[in-house]
Amino acid sequence: MKIAIVGGGNMGQAMVTAFLNKKIVRPADLLVVDRNEERQRFFTAKKIRTCVGTRHVLSLRGYDVIFLAVKPQDMADLLAAIRDWIGPKALVISIAAGVTIERMTGLLGRHKIVRCMPNTPAQIQQGVTGWTANQSVTVADKKRVERLLSALGAAIYFPDEAKLDAVTAVSGCGPAYVFYFMEAMTAGAKEVGFSEQQARALVLGTFMGATQLVATTGETPSTLRAKVASKKGSTAAATEYLDSNKVTSLIVEAMQKALQRAQELNI
Repeated sequence: MKIAIVGGGNMGQAMVTAFLNKKIVRPADLLVVDRNEERQRFFTAKKIRTCVGTRHVLSLRGYDVIFLAVKPQDMADLLAAIRDWIGPKALVISIAAGVTIERMTGLLGRHKIVRCMPNTPAQIQQGVTGWTANQSVTVADKKRVERLLSALGAAIYFPDEAKLDAVTAVSGCGPAYVFYFMEAMTAGAKEVGFSEQQARALVLGTFMGATQLVATTGETPSTLRAKVASKKGSTAAATEYLDSNKVTSLIVEAMQKALQRAQELNI
C-alpha cells in the first residue's frame, strides 16, 4: 500500500509516526506534500519522500490512499489542484473539519471519499477518530480505513455523516477543553502556594489517574465523583460552587458553539 499525505503539520506527522510504528507501510511507500522546509527535513530524516506544494501533484499518481491534512479554508484550492491527478481506485481521506463529502465530490469528482475527524492525542497513538464514507467506498476499503485510523488510537465509524460535525465538537476539540481545565487547576494550585513544578505534578497526576479510573472500573464519571464528594466536605464545597455557577451548562454551550463553527466551515 502506498500512502500520500498532503499537509505535513502535527496531524500529518502523527499519521506518519503511527503508520511506521504499526508497520502498516514502509518509508519508501510514503509521500508527504508540504511547503514547510523544517517539516520536509523531519520526513526526509525518516527516509520519506517529500515534495513542495500542489504544483507537484503529478506525484500523487500511483498512490492507493491520499490523506488531505489541510485546513478547511484551503480545501477548495487543493481539490481543484489535485482532481485530475488521483487514480480512479484511490481512497481520498479528508481530516478537514466541516467540509462535507458532497462538497468534496463536487470539487473533486466521483472518487472514493472518506471524511474523518481525529484529535491531537493521535500524536501518541492515543487519539479518537470518528469517520464516515461515501457509497463508492467498498467493504474492503472500509477495512483498510479502519486499520489506518486505528493506528492513531480508537476509530469509530458513523453511517450518518452529520455526526462528524458533532464529533468535531466533542472529541476533535475535546483535548483543548481538558487542557483548559488543567490550566485552570494549575493556576489554582499555584494560588494556594505550590510551585509551577509541584502544581504540574499534582494536576497531571490527577487527570491521568482519574481518567484511568473511569476506563478501568467502567463506572460513570458521575458515580465516581459522588464517591469522592462526602457530604459537607471539601469536594462537595468545590462542586457545589461549580454547579451554582452553571459550569456544566457553560461547557455544553461551548461545545454547541464548536458544532456551529464546524458546520460553518463547510466550503
